[in-house]
Amino acid sequence: MNYFEFFDLEESLSVNRSKLKSVFIEKSRLYHPDLQQGVESDGDTLELSALTNKAFLTLNDELSAFKYLLSLYVMDTTSSAHMLSASFLSEMMELNEEAMEARLNSDSQAIEQMTRLLDEKQAFMRSQLNSVVQGYHYLLPLKEKTILLKEIQSYCIHVNYLKRLKENLLGFTEL
Repeated sequence: MNYFEFFDLEESLSVNRSKLKSVFIEKSRLYHPDLQQGVESDGDTLELSALTNKAFLTLNDELSAFKYLLSLYVMDTTSSAHMLSASFLSEMMELNEEAMEARLNSDSQAIEQMTRLLDEKQAFMRSQLNSVVQGYHYLLPLKEKTILLKEIQSYCIHVNYLKRLKENLLGFTEL
């Protein structure tokens, strides 16, 4: 059973957040070990409680939900550098060099400016997906789904790259 089925939701790129939250609350009450009055919690209850939390956290975050849906169709979002254009990679290399320079110089103003730029790039890329998100329906034929999911996959790969660059900029990781 996948997370969509677990929460009785249609497979979607645009999760019904209000239904997700209400079903999450119901399942949390049903499976939470501390709420099992007079009943000793068994392993299944603990597993269902953990599943409830993990599924909710995944589907409640749009990027995580995108990646989860892609994983159901065995579509990777961690690598696939071939999906990144030369111009994107070139731009990211320039931004990475600027980020390294800003960090070396402890230039908080430049770091803040670059952080905003990366956030704007991600928001712009997300805005380009609106028609894909709206056009996806779980009853679409697999061929049509795959076309839309490939666009989501490309978005996720680009966003992963932007996130790594932002983390590098803020000093969390090194590229």
